[in-house]
Amino acid sequence: MAEAVVRFEVLVNGRRVCLAGQAGDGCLNAQVQYCRLAPLRLLRPVTDYDGDNGGESLVLAVFAHDDAAGEMRWTHAPLAPGDEVTVRVLGPGPSEPAAEVTPPPGPDDLPF
Repeated sequence: MAEAVVRFEVLVNGRRVCLAGQAGDGCLNAQVQYCRLAPLRLLRPVTDYDGDNGGESLVLAVFAHDDAAGEMRWTHAPLAPGDEVTVRVLGPGPSEPAAEVTPPPGPDDLPF
């Protein structure tokens, strides 16, 4: 992986979760999200983030979109009230590889 231009060192309760980096054109994101949806608005229970909890989730997501590499995800982990999330913005340097990478669509993936 090329050296990242910008990196996020993400800690939860003082423990490092990941060191994410963006080397190319695109966006690097660290997001804390709480979501609660009324049962009638749910198409499916929100179970893929933090267990079988109906329409409620509290998660930490660190992800990027890179025009050349595609979609990258370092973590998408449940949080709990009282957790402390720290994001340190770092300059150029090496980063950890993403836990999941989805390549960008190629010409054969386009509908036209």
